[in-house]
Amino acid sequence: MNPIETVEKLATSVHAKEVVFFIGSGFSIDSEGNSAWELMARLYVRFHAMVAAYEDSISDKRKTPKIKQVESELKSFRENLEGTFSLKGKETDAAIYSLAARYYEANDWFCGVFESLLVLGSNLRHSDELLATIEKYDEQYRQNLFKAPLAIPLVPIDPQLFRLAAKNRECRDRDIGKALFLDTLGFRDSRVMGGAPTEDDIATFRKSYAGKLYPRHFVFGPVRSRGILSNRDHHQLRPAVGRCMARIGL
Repeated sequence: MNPIETVEKLATSVHAKEVVFFIGSGFSIDSEGNSAWELMARLYVRFHAMVAAYEDSISDKRKTPKIKQVESELKSFRENLEGTFSLKGKETDAAIYSLAARYYEANDWFCGVFESLLVLGSNLRHSDELLATIEKYDEQYRQNLFKAPLAIPLVPIDPQLFRLAAKNRECRDRDIGKALFLDTLGFRDSRVMGGAPTEDDIATFRKSYAGKLYPRHFVFGPVRSRGILSNRDHHQLRPAVGRCMARIGL
């Protein structure tokens, strides 16, 4: 299954109410140990790793109009990130806090820029060498960009994404960018996301979440799957549900 099919399968499962996202229920913080800062940091690392690897791949080439165009686009991506989220002059850790404060807007921005970078990369040498260079920068930045290294390495980019990007240069739906976005967050990495959401075998799927679901999730899950609560309601009710469960010994 390629990365796009994985995203489509998950979206279909959510629409069919077979899967529930625990937004506002503390699953990310309590069960997975993730924070908005850590997730934004992973996206920030991958973005800069791709830009640096692309720059390396064209550094020894003659400055043809095509190469100059690539250089210009890479520069504009960096400037757009700084300008959109007011990051200029901020130390890296502070920049991540700024991104986390605009979490959903930043998510959308990274989906778009990942799509553009994949399309741009499909015009370059997207060989094993380029992928290895991105992976090298992923690890270098993960360890050194921040005051403390990120705990879990990024999953290497699936080479299929470059091949898919070559067929979808107009970037209309951003499906490829969304797939890279999810992989970068660690959506298919149980060390990050606390389970295996794309696992087909139901027994393995359940086992992957063992010990990570709290009583409140079994209250919220059925209610959310019926569309009764909005994300805002979900977040506001969480403390009350927690207190009720404490009283009845759950």
